[in-house]
This record gives sequence, C-alpha cells and structure tokens, in this order.
Amino acid sequence: HDAANAYAEAAKCYKKVDTNEAASCLERAVNIFCEIGRLNMAARYYKEIAEHYEADQKIDQAISYFEKAAEFFKTKK
Repeated sequence: HDAANAYAEAAKCYKKVDTNEAASCLERAVNIFCEIGRLNMAARYYKEIAEHYEADQKIDQAISYFEKAAEFFKTKK
C-alpha cells in the first residue's frame, strides 16, 4: 500500500515534465493495488493514466486506459 502510494506521488512529480514516466509510475501503483485487492484504487489510477494520455492527444492510449478503468469500476461493485 505504501509503495503504491509512493508511485502515485512520483507520478504527480513527473506529470508536468514526462507524461510517459508519470503513466509508468501509475501503472506500477495499479499493479500493487491489484495485488492487494484494492481494485477501486487501481481503477482510479487507470482513469488518471487515461486522462494524461487524453491531455497529450494520445487518444488510442487514452481509450485503452479508460476501458481498463471502466472494467475495474464494474468489478468493484
């Protein structure tokens, strides 16, 4: 849990300078949250990755991550 939060914080730092590295950090956070069964947090960070890609006009990647987020949001209910 602490490691996942650390990756999420690192992503915030990278957000303005390197979107790909920010997404990579968030992906690591997602993997950890999945391992510990926190699918709601995984969904939240997948959505955040999608929004990073959307802002960078990387629409195909954004769609892919929005779809992953939607699946996780559905799973948690």
